[in-house]
Amino acid sequence: MISASGVVPSSGASTAPTPPLTATARSPTPTAGSPHAPAAAWPTSPASGATSPSPSPPSPPWAGWAATTASSPTAQTLLALVTAFTDPLRADDELALAHQYLAGLDQRATTLYAHVAALLRDAGTDHDDVTDRATVLRTEITVAGLPWLTPLLETALAFHHAVRDAHDDLTATLDRLREATANGDYAYYIDIATAMGNLPQPTESTTLWLDDPHTVRQRWRALVIARQDHPRRTQ
Repeated sequence: MISASGVVPSSGASTAPTPPLTATARSPTPTAGSPHAPAAAWPTSPASGATSPSPSPPSPPWAGWAATTASSPTAQTLLALVTAFTDPLRADDELALAHQYLAGLDQRATTLYAHVAALLRDAGTDHDDVTDRATVLRTEITVAGLPWLTPLLETALAFHHAVRDAHDDLTATLDRLREATANGDYAYYIDIATAMGNLPQPTESTTLWLDDPHTVRQRWRALVIARQDHPRRTQ
């Protein structure tokens, strides 16, 4: 399981569970069925081994919810989403199991999460047209009335462009991500996307992390470098 240390935004004001955004930023309003809402209940204490020379890759904010929820289609899909960042081959198996869970169910949001996970799994590849698939997903998310999925989609696309060193495409994606988080909801995704793209930390950022920002940014950037060194092989 990926370590949660140093990557979950926290107010740092107490040791009690805190929302993913700081007190100066607006916390997202929980949406029925939204996996973002439980993510706010992450503990603020670092995981053991967080200061080891080779830290585990960072977990996105929704990873802890997948790890602490009983087996379900949503939990399995979020596990696939986390795995897709770090291990595309294993993500194939996790996604296959998620789709088995989802078969015959009407869980639109979770199904869209699975599609975003597939984008992350394929990030950086030429064979699968990640950008076109993201465009279709963007429309489906809008039609389904699930705007809280948009920042995650754009972050997945930012990962793809960062792996490919497609700077112009990354800039356009960041512009859409800023628009999607303009009200303060899920603004930490901008910090994540800029870190993956090796871009300066946003000056307007109000996100606080469990570890120092430099360490957190290095860990997100390491995911991009690892994918560049070991791209997913497609048929």
